[in-house]
Amino acid sequence: MKKKVIIGIIAGVIVVAGIIVFAGTYSQRALQARVRDSSLYLSKESVVASQYEPYYLDTAAQAPVLTKAIDKQGEAVVPRKIIRSASMDLKVKDCEDAGASIRMLAQKNNGYVVNSNIYRNSDGSKYGHTEIKVPPSNFFGVLTLLKSVGEVNNESINGEDVTEEYVDLQARLNNSIKVRDRLYKILDEQAREVKDILEVERELARLGEKIETIEGRMKFINRKVDLATITVSYSEPRSLVLGTFDVKNKFVETLRTAIEVFINVSNGIIIVLSALAPIVFWIFLIWVVVAGIARARKKK
Repeated sequence: MKKKVIIGIIAGVIVVAGIIVFAGTYSQRALQARVRDSSLYLSKESVVASQYEPYYLDTAAQAPVLTKAIDKQGEAVVPRKIIRSASMDLKVKDCEDAGASIRMLAQKNNGYVVNSNIYRNSDGSKYGHTEIKVPPSNFFGVLTLLKSVGEVNNESINGEDVTEEYVDLQARLNNSIKVRDRLYKILDEQAREVKDILEVERELARLGEKIETIEGRMKFINRKVDLATITVSYSEPRSLVLGTFDVKNKFVETLRTAIEVFINVSNGIIIVLSALAPIVFWIFLIWVVVAGIARARKKK
């Protein structure tokens, strides 16, 4: 009896152990199958998840480090980006000389002229506009020198700080490049089916456009920061003596207009008379005939 009990216990232990081993083996194989299916046969959802999930994880992990680096180093990481511009209105004696002086100032301070135009008023006086670009290091020096060209009527100086935007663009560019590198790795190592390859290639094309847009904006900011813009308007004093000629000119113009109106009216009258002449002629001719007939009857 005791032997049967012992044998039964041993058999039960063996059965339980077999069940545990079988369950563990089955779970391990199932897990391996799921991993293999997810890595080799990526569905559309798994491709998108593999693209963006590592990105968010890395961003979250690196965010404190990035913030710490910016807080500690500040301008050492990204130099301050300021777009400088100014406008100035001058009263000058001679616009030609003023324009030449402004252009010379730009050239001597490692800058260049964007555009320069001079116009003439109806009274003979002139006015002009000149836009120049100079390095930011020479910005305030050039403004001081421009004040010697003429009398300053008004002056405006502006500075736009785009450092925050530039740092944000740099971070977005770095993250986009990392995601692009991961997509290339997925395309080389994991994507097997055509739909997966096409999905990854579409995402790569979208990322490429995004990277080009960000790089273009960063280049634009750098160009604006590297050269400051100064716009100078200048004008000569208006002459009061020459203004009297305007009155004479207006009188002459009015007289000329009156003469033209008289000539036009005369032409109109002549045209009307010319149109009525044939009718008057025939009426006169008929009247002569009728009058002749009447006189002949009276004589009889």
